[in-house]
Amino acid sequence: MRQLPQNVGFIKKGQVVNPFGLHSFTLLEKSASELCYGLRGQFWRADFGLENVPDANAYLAAVSPGSAKLLLRYRVAELKEAQYELCTETFIYCPDKITQMKMAAYWLAISAGSGWIQKERSKLFSQKFKSRLRNGKKLMKNE
Repeated sequence: MRQLPQNVGFIKKGQVVNPFGLHSFTLLEKSASELCYGLRGQFWRADFGLENVPDANAYLAAVSPGSAKLLLRYRVAELKEAQYELCTETFIYCPDKITQMKMAAYWLAISAGSGWIQKERSKLFSQKFKSRLRNGKKLMKNE
């Protein structure tokens, strides 16, 4: 859904747009129970208007009006012995009203497809965690 504008020709001729995915995000934090990824840009644009965010410090820098910040958090909570819950949260920061309106319209347009992607991504994380538990490993390597 996010790449539909690219697929139907809303990109300028000769403009190269890289595929969008989790690899587009910057890993901000990793612990034994949590992963946090950040992304900055103008996500509603056909080319996503992604900013170069090489590390957490770059992500934490003030965002200019017209751009937004997105934080994606995966958290594993132990409910009881050998039973875990995977929580996913998305946070968005828009520094001004116009950006808020553009982001709201974009989010409304992609919400169904985005929900499906999030569900599939959560299944992959869940399978990975279950495999690690079966093999007697920690849920996440804390490197």
